[in-house]
Amino acid sequence: MLNKSKILCNTSTSEGFPNTYVQALAYGVPIVTLNIDPDNIISKNNIGYNARGDLNEACNHIKLLLSDKQKWMRLSRNCYNYASKNLNIISSVDQLEILFNSK
Repeated sequence: MLNKSKILCNTSTSEGFPNTYVQALAYGVPIVTLNIDPDNIISKNNIGYNARGDLNEACNHIKLLLSDKQKWMRLSRNCYNYASKNLNIISSVDQLEILFNSK
């Protein structure tokens, strides 16, 4: 049901790059994570917020996104653009091809 969601909230304490992130980004759903921001992808690409373990900070980010439509729209657009550019099969195969040919 991510296609009808406004925010993906992740409360995991340890994961790689969760599949739910891929799905949320493809639907343009910003991510608020309590802990997980692999390689600072969320922070660097402005596709959500990492609360760095602070539950109050996570709640504040959620409130901000739900109350500021312009902010939500900007992050949503960033999510969709990030997914389109980085999480599609063609770019993944291209990246693997470059990696394999460099060895």
